[in-house]
This record gives sequence, structure tokens and C-alpha cells, in this order.
Amino acid sequence: MDDDGLGPQGTSRDRPVSDHGAHVPVKASATVLIVRPASADVSDAERVGSRRPSALEVLLLRRNDRSGFVAGVHLYPGGAVDDSDAHIPTSGADHPESVAELEAIDRLAVAAVARESFEEAGILLAHGPDGTWATDEHVRMLRAEEPFSDALRRLQLTIPLHRFAPWGRWVTPIGAPRRYDTRFFIVEAPPDAVIRVDGREIVHGAWWDPAAALAAEREGEVRLVTPTRKTLERLVGDGWQPRR
Repeated sequence: MDDDGLGPQGTSRDRPVSDHGAHVPVKASATVLIVRPASADVSDAERVGSRRPSALEVLLLRRNDRSGFVAGVHLYPGGAVDDSDAHIPTSGADHPESVAELEAIDRLAVAAVARESFEEAGILLAHGPDGTWATDEHVRMLRAEEPFSDALRRLQLTIPLHRFAPWGRWVTPIGAPRRYDTRFFIVEAPPDAVIRVDGREIVHGAWWDPAAALAAEREGEVRLVTPTRKTLERLVGDGWQPRR
């Protein structure tokens, strides 16, 4: 068992798991690596870890030290899959090959990470009617108390399933006080995406060089849970090409 009580379960096409009588419910959750091409003209406030430059940067969020779960760690946007996520409008029927990779649970998980990415980091992973990314103007038009699904419909936005690629799946082993069946995805950030953390659950967000984030953990500068570390290692080793 890893030090944070999480174990890999292959790809997102695996069958759902059960707690096998451990009496701890396994909650469906999802998270997303939001990546963008590395830029040479980004300020230190926006990007961290330029010591070992690579072709991509990934968004990492720092959780509040007072959080009841994984306090103070750096991780990706994400959280529990909610029943209301089924009402979030999606698109991608004109990209059958890539969308076919996503089973029903994966599509719900993609909707969940799109919602969480907006709630935690202020990044809107949605398309307009013309098939291009939503703009910062759309972000400003979303109302704080309005359900995410309602806001998307009002603005004629959808979550583009074909943009999201599965990036693994991790399940908390039996014996942990909380258990999650977490699907990981990867997506390219919309152009000019602006990080706006909620300031409560998430206290900071920045674009990191993946290799530098791993080095920072080894040097004790940041804390990562095992799934974050392993998916960063995969990003460094395998690289990634965005879907269009």
C-alpha cells in the first residue's frame, strides 16, 4: 500500500470496484490534468518550477492547510461525482472515435471535473456553439449562485467530451477511512485561461513544469499524494498531444 492509501486500477475502462464487505462506501470521483504548452514569457506568479523546463505545464492547486482531507497538498482540480453532473450539457458526437473511449461513467466524470475546474480554479472547460473554447467573458457571465448546468445552458455552452483523454484510474484500498474510485483525465487548457482559486478549499494555483514539481516534492518544498506523483511521472515520461 502506498503512503497515502491509494492504489492504481489501470485505465478508466476497468469495471467499477466495490468495498468487498469493508463497510466503507467507495465514492465515485474524478480529477483532471489541465495542461498547456510551456511559455517563456510567463511571470513567476503564474508559473512555478522553471528549473527543469519541458514542453508542457500542468495546473496544480494547493489545498487549504485546514482542510479535512489531504490538507496542504498540491493536486489537480477534481472531486466527487455528483448526481447533478448528469444534467451538465456535453458535446462531441461529431468525434465518435475519441468519445467512444468514454463509457457512461466516464462521461459523467468528465462533466464533474469540468464543474470542479470552474469551482476550484475558475477555468471554464466548455465550448461555445461554434466549437471553440469559452472565453473569459463567458467566465464573468456565470453567476455565483446559479447551478453550473443551468449557467452553461443559458450561455449555450457544452463540455466537449472529445477534448478529454483518460489518464488512469486510482482506487483507495480497503482499510482507509475514506475510499474513492477516481478517474483521471487530461485536457489542454483553453487559450489565455486565468487561474482564479476559490480561496477557501483551494488557496493557490499555478502552472508547473511537471519534472520541476516532482523535484520540488523530493526537496520537501511541496507535498503530493501518490496518484498525483505517478501521473506527473507519466506526463514526464510519455508526454502528451492535445486533442482537437
